[in-house]
Amino acid sequence: MHKFQAKKLFYWFAFLVLGFFSCYWTADSLYVWQPVLGLVGSWLLAILFYVMASLCFSLVLKSFDRNHDFYGQFLGRGASLVLGVIGLILFWLVCSMPTNTHTLLYSAEVRNVLSEDLTTTIGYLDALENNNTAIKNINAEYESKETQVKMLFQRMQSEMQEHDNKGIGIRFRTIVAELNNVLSGIDRNSDGKPAVQEVKYPGSTPTQWLATYYHYQAQADRVLKIYRNMCDAKIADVRKNMNSERLQALIADCRIAQNDVERMEGVNNEIIKAAVKDLTDAYSHINDNAEYLTFKSNEEKDRYCRENAHPRVKALQVVPEVWKDFLLTSRYDGHGFIWWVLISILVDIAGFIFFYLANKQD
Repeated sequence: MHKFQAKKLFYWFAFLVLGFFSCYWTADSLYVWQPVLGLVGSWLLAILFYVMASLCFSLVLKSFDRNHDFYGQFLGRGASLVLGVIGLILFWLVCSMPTNTHTLLYSAEVRNVLSEDLTTTIGYLDALENNNTAIKNINAEYESKETQVKMLFQRMQSEMQEHDNKGIGIRFRTIVAELNNVLSGIDRNSDGKPAVQEVKYPGSTPTQWLATYYHYQAQADRVLKIYRNMCDAKIADVRKNMNSERLQALIADCRIAQNDVERMEGVNNEIIKAAVKDLTDAYSHINDNAEYLTFKSNEEKDRYCRENAHPRVKALQVVPEVWKDFLLTSRYDGHGFIWWVLISILVDIAGFIFFYLANKQD
């Protein structure tokens, strides 16, 4: 008798321990996926799913037990089997097992997913701030004009040092004309005069030629400075259009979130919630200013610019999305998903068996 009671107590103890783990995983998953349920609501649903799944599993085992007498019971052997299988599918395969697997995967992956998303997003925010396509194009235009001017002055130096015909000659005038062509239209206060005005009497000695050369160079530098200021004004307009102050604040917030996530131990819902908010704001800003960015791939462009774009961790928080990605894509290949499924199944099946044994009439 005492041996029988000890066995029953052990079965109930094992069922409750395994049930606690299963319900904890289910409740945690439900709370992450549907926070509106609250912790209490998530736990109540988790317990309901687990108890109902345990009862249905017992019905299935009883239907296969030839020694079990169904005489006088409300459900016969066939009805117990059918009801038990339906209940297992509903409460275990649909509700309990997927959420348990989700919690195990989420706990293992959430930090990595957040870190990767923050790193990539900060990179695009930095690109908007310092190296976006509009600013790159403006700077490229200035650098192109500056390079052309430098090359023309190098030709001037070569012309002045020509071995057979040193000094400033007819070809020098051609170079000045090309220089004016490059710098035309920049100085709006020139009253139609050339940017670099030709010196009528350049002299006949090397010193006079050099003075003429420096005179041309000073005029060209003055116009280039005007052009640099024009380019800086265009850049300022670009920064204003993409709300540079807001952008700088987003970069700062995302860097704080990145540091918090890197230091996070286990699953800290407050840190995750703050990081998701910062990422959501950053995604929206990148989407609004996508015209200034060069994305690494069409996939990354779609990641930020598709309708209802959201941080990747949001998909990891949704149970159906996780299972859809596992079944239809390769996103979770190499992430131990099958391992978490097996752990979830083994814990639940063991708990169900102990529940059956605890209630079995000897």
